[in-house]
Amino acid sequence: MSKMPTYDEIREHAQPRYPRAIKNCHIAYVKALHGLTTRKAHNRRSKDSVCYPCPADLQPLIEAALLAYGVRLRGHVSRPAATPGTRPKTS
Repeated sequence: MSKMPTYDEIREHAQPRYPRAIKNCHIAYVKALHGLTTRKAHNRRSKDSVCYPCPADLQPLIEAALLAYGVRLRGHVSRPAATPGTRPKTS
């Protein structure tokens, strides 16, 4: 595996394809899904939950940025993206 990219490098790679701000917690969430975190942040509010999970439409972009830097992802746990123009089924 090559050098782990910084959060700024990941953000610079994904930002042109995403209209909103990419937070560090979004990147950390995706890295945790793939087992790439080594510890939890010292200033984390809760040990068991996250305040700002990564939006479903941003996750594949962060994963693509990690792959572009040569990071091997453990399994592909990306959430399925919604097809534009469709609505979720209601029961």
